[in-house]
Amino acid sequence: MTQLDLELKLCRENFMFFLGYCFQHIYKTEFKFYKFHRDLINILLDLPKRIIINAPPRIGKTEIMKHFIAWQFLKNPASTVMYVSYDKSLVARKNSEIQDILIWLAKHFGLSDLLMRSNNDGKTEWTNNATGMIIARGSGNSITGSGCSTLLVVDDPNKPSDRTSPTTLNKRNNIFINTIRNRINNADVPIIVIQQRIAAEDLSGFLLKGGSNEKWVHANFPAINPDGTALCPERLPLEEIDTYKNDPFTLNAQYLQTPLDDIGNLFERHKLILSSDRPAIKSLQLVISVDAAMKGDIRSDYNAISVIGTNAVDYFILEVLNFHADVTVLCQRIRELRQKYGNTVPVLFEAKANGVAALQILRRETSGIFETTPHKDKLERALLVKYLFDSMNVKFVVRGFVWGEIQAQFTAFPHGRHDDIVDSVVQGITFLQARVNHIKAVHDQQQTNIALTRPVYGGNYGSNRHSAIRGF
Repeated sequence: MTQLDLELKLCRENFMFFLGYCFQHIYKTEFKFYKFHRDLINILLDLPKRIIINAPPRIGKTEIMKHFIAWQFLKNPASTVMYVSYDKSLVARKNSEIQDILIWLAKHFGLSDLLMRSNNDGKTEWTNNATGMIIARGSGNSITGSGCSTLLVVDDPNKPSDRTSPTTLNKRNNIFINTIRNRINNADVPIIVIQQRIAAEDLSGFLLKGGSNEKWVHANFPAINPDGTALCPERLPLEEIDTYKNDPFTLNAQYLQTPLDDIGNLFERHKLILSSDRPAIKSLQLVISVDAAMKGDIRSDYNAISVIGTNAVDYFILEVLNFHADVTVLCQRIRELRQKYGNTVPVLFEAKANGVAALQILRRETSGIFETTPHKDKLERALLVKYLFDSMNVKFVVRGFVWGEIQAQFTAFPHGRHDDIVDSVVQGITFLQARVNHIKAVHDQQQTNIALTRPVYGGNYGSNRHSAIRGF
């Protein structure tokens, strides 16, 4: 037996050796085996028929899973594997990386069975010379075609933004039950679901509650151990986990694997205050906040416009409009509100859909038309102002049937059918918060400048005169 024969034998018989061998020879680096990696590998080597593995991001679970799939083909080139992830482009890239491993192994060890047939598309599926096959698909799409007889891997079936949409969560769960689950050729084929949790009703939560009528083994790896130490301190230290402490949804779900049940009730009904006291408009900083419909069709989505004012302590929702309209009617409503509250009141749009067209039209007519491009999803944005509702510093000064719709949307958020009013109000409050904070900062700086430049009586008053004026 040659040295190469011995190495091939060890690769086939020992997955940890195989993983380290691939990293050393293909990537020219060492794979450092930490405790988490050894625990995960032990689970894979003693694989139950149905297992859910929950673990935080960036600690090497996907690298291990990719090489575990490649290892199946090294042991048996005729294996058939289905590999699923939330995004078809993402899973295509991972599939390509698995191919690269196998092509290198074929050339390094002289294993022609591992080489891909020339008629493969290479992205969504491929077949090797031994008729072994990988089928790679996105979990948001129905899956048809060949089945698998070796292994079904569902790697991160949900993307983080799925948590804000019960429709998307339900769709992915149904696709798993109705199509992905049915692609195994017999009931003995192992199914691995490996993901970072994102919501109580993500695929892991759905299956653990009996969604597939099967018993699933649950291997749960929160980023912080029960004794307070980090699960994988070498890759994800406590200091890094700590950076998410102000984002409880991400921290609890993706890192601690205990998602908050954020289905409704983000805003409590008894903390939605309907006030009969209407403050003097002149005493308030105002904004007209617009959440425009996705389409410019009067039969499509709703537009929401909120007029919001603040005295730097409380936030008053002075008026809320919620209506179907095309862009022409939307612009007219905004013009009417400006005439009512003042032609210098800023108008705020999120730069999307119908709002882009309205923004362009109004900017040709007047100034003070602003746009915003949020870097957080709507749930995260609402969470940043929730404390104002909890402390009852947000007061609705509205009349008529719109109050019922306001209550319905806020108490169902973030999973209600409509949330345009919530988006409009949150957007406006956030804008005013930033403006109030800026004004306060400028005022504080001015007071500092005044103190620094105020003339000293008995000294050289003339030399300080212009500096003192600039301070004011």
